[in-house]
Amino acid sequence: MQSKDNPADLINVALDELVRQSCELPGYTTLDAMTASIRTEVNTGLFSRVAARPDRMQRARLKRLLWVDPATRRSEFDRLKDSAGAATLGKFKDRLARLAALDALGPTELWLDGIPPGKVAHFAGEARVTDAADMRKVLNDDKRLTLLISLVHECRTSARDEVVTMFCKRLAALHKKGRERLAEIQSANRAET
Repeated sequence: MQSKDNPADLINVALDELVRQSCELPGYTTLDAMTASIRTEVNTGLFSRVAARPDRMQRARLKRLLWVDPATRRSEFDRLKDSAGAATLGKFKDRLARLAALDALGPTELWLDGIPPGKVAHFAGEARVTDAADMRKVLNDDKRLTLLISLVHECRTSARDEVVTMFCKRLAALHKKGRERLAEIQSANRAET
């Protein structure tokens, strides 16, 4: 039950358990209220567990992501959501720099240890659709920190995937050019022979 976050999934689990124990089924609004309460309780526990793991400096680095630069009117939080783009050498170097910057924020995999991947994905998705101003308005500090950590974790994972994909594409392009050049040299040598 702790790995599920969608209210419909939680209601289905509750219904399965009630049917299994041959209990009378309550009304939908009762089930909905119960699952919302349980979901809030479980998530609050997860938020507290995750938020207790980073030290004071790491927390400050994460909170700094929400600071909006007055000149550009963008925050690092917004830049986290940027996509990779084409597999050019410049973009490859940018992705490597981005990955280094994300890794410098802290070991998100350790902070999220024991949290179900579905929950992490949900928390990251919630952060992804929220802007920096709305993230600063989240009253629960533990929740805000957990959403940030989840988003940074997913961004680190996708940045690694993007770097590997770009590297493979660059190598494939080099190999293709090498094969073409070899074919040109072989055909030139055949003409001489």
